[in-house]
Amino acid sequence: MNVAKKESAAAAEIEERTRKLQQYREMLIADGIDPNELLNSMAAAKTGTKAKRAARPAKYSYVDENGETKT
Repeated sequence: MNVAKKESAAAAEIEERTRKLQQYREMLIADGIDPNELLNSMAAAKTGTKAKRAARPAKYSYVDENGETKT
């Protein structure tokens, strides 16, 4: 019985979410906004990446047993 209740609750949640998404889609279309256009504009805004900084010089160095200087 418990499993059936959980499954029906999950199905009801999915149905409610789908109904809300459809409602928002209809509101966007009523305002003259194409949902695909909205997604494309959001994807374009996220493409900017941060510039990488220059590498800093090593703070310490040591000489290993072979006589090579390492950082």
